[in-house]
Amino acid sequence: MIAHDRTRLIGRLTLSRSARELNLKTPLFAWIVCLIHILCYHGLSQEIPENLQGIELYDWIGHQAISDVEVSNETLNSILEAGLNSEDRDIQSATLGALAWISVYKSMNLPEYDRFYVQRMVEQIPALKENLIQIWEQNRKQQPDPWIKAESDTTDLNEEAVFMEIRNGRTVWKAQWAWLTIPAVLVTFYPQDPVVHDIVWEAQHPQQPLLTLSLLDVGKFTSTKANEFRIKCLTNQRSPVQVQLRATLGLGRFQSPRGLAALISLIQRDDVTDNVVAAALESIVTYPDALKLYEEQINGVLKRLDFVLPVDVQLEAPPGEITTYLMYFVTANQLEGEIEQLLQPNSR
Repeated sequence: MIAHDRTRLIGRLTLSRSARELNLKTPLFAWIVCLIHILCYHGLSQEIPENLQGIELYDWIGHQAISDVEVSNETLNSILEAGLNSEDRDIQSATLGALAWISVYKSMNLPEYDRFYVQRMVEQIPALKENLIQIWEQNRKQQPDPWIKAESDTTDLNEEAVFMEIRNGRTVWKAQWAWLTIPAVLVTFYPQDPVVHDIVWEAQHPQQPLLTLSLLDVGKFTSTKANEFRIKCLTNQRSPVQVQLRATLGLGRFQSPRGLAALISLIQRDDVTDNVVAAALESIVTYPDALKLYEEQINGVLKRLDFVLPVDVQLEAPPGEITTYLMYFVTANQLEGEIEQLLQPNSR
C-alpha cells in the first residue's frame, strides 16, 4: 500500500519542488535572471524625465517606469495607448517591447511589500486586446512564416534575423520583430480567452515546443488541443528534458483523463530521467483517485526507483513561464557579448 504520511523525497531521486525548479535553470533561465536584474535595477524617479521622448521614452517605460511608484497607471497607460496608435512603426514597435517587459514584470508576482511592487493595470487601456490582435494580424499577412524566415536568415547571417538589439543602453526587440511578443502579452493579460488561444497556435515555432507550452500554461488553456499538445511533447522520446518537465507540470495543472494516462505511461518507461519521473509523480498525485486507480503501477515505480511519493502536492506555475517565450528572442541570437557588457555595473 502507498503510505499517505510519507512526505519526504529520499534516496538518489530526492527532489523537492524547489530542487525541481533548479533543473529549469538552463542558460536560458540564467539570461532571464540577468535581464530581470536589468529590469529592476534603478532608483525611483519623481516623474517622467522631461528629456525623454519618442522611442527612448518607451524603452525607459519598459525597463524602469513599470516599477516606479511615482509613475501612475493613468500616465503609463496613456503613453502606451498613444504608442500603440502611432503611425510611426518604430514607436509602435517600441511600445510593444514595453508591453512585453510589463508582462515579465507581472509574471514575477512580487509581494506588495517589495520595493519594486506596483500594481500595473495595462489591461485597462481602451481596446488594448483588439489593437494588439490587429497589429498581430497585419504583421502575419506580411510575414506568414516568421520563424522559418528567421531560421533561414540566421543561416545566412542576415542582420534581419536578429530579434534583439541594445538601444538606449537597454535590451529591446528590433522594430521588425517586436510584434512576435504580442502572444506573450495577450496570454498574460487575457488568459483563457478563445481568440488568444487561436493566436497561440499561429505563433507556434515548429522547432521550439517549449515556447508553445509556455504560452499555453500562462494562458491557462485547458482545451483538448492544448492538452493533446502537452501529451505529444511528453510522450515524444526525442523531447528535451525541459520540454518534458514543462509538459508534465502542465498536465498536472490542467487535468484530463488522457493526461493522467500519459503520465502513468511515462513513469513506467526506462528511458525517462529521474527528475522527469519525480515531476510526473507530483502531477499524478494531484488527480483525484489517481493513487487508488493506479496504485500497482505507482508502487512498482516507487520500489524500482527507491522513491518516496510526495502527498498533498499543490502544483504551482513554474518560474519563468512567460519569460521562457520572451527570452528566446535573446538567446536565439548573437547578443551574449553585448548583454554581458550591459550587465557590468559601470555600463549604466
